[in-house]
Amino acid sequence: MNKIVTASIILAVLVTSTLVVSEIYLGPLLSVRFTINQQPAVVYGAYLNLGNLTPGLYYTYSTTAYIEVLTPGVYNITINEMLFEAFSSYNVTLSLQNSTATSTLTFSNGYPFSQAVYLNKGNYSVYITLNFVVSSNPSLLDYSGPVIYVYYK
Repeated sequence: MNKIVTASIILAVLVTSTLVVSEIYLGPLLSVRFTINQQPAVVYGAYLNLGNLTPGLYYTYSTTAYIEVLTPGVYNITINEMLFEAFSSYNVTLSLQNSTATSTLTFSNGYPFSQAVYLNKGNYSVYITLNFVVSSNPSLLDYSGPVIYVYYK
């Protein structure tokens, strides 16, 4: 009787190990990646390559950015002070538009440095116009980085 039980166990182990070894992993059927956003808004910033600039000349550039407001409230729009170091004068106009309203903010030569605007929940197109005169003796000759920031109060 012991021989029959022992033989049965050995046979079961051999069959099971053969089945496991004969399987070939082919790959995942589903993979996922996600991020849970807990920010009050998502900013889809714009990028302008101003190229090579000539001192003393006037330039105008326009672009569009987007803000998806998830939490209504007061948002601060702030200008980077680096503009003072490269441009003798500048004007930045932002027109924030959604399906129901338009808000326009203007920054001229550092005034104001920051502006607050109340934004309702929704998607906003932000039309940006940058006008400037390159300084004759700029203290900043090369820059790559942010110029306008968005903060939530």
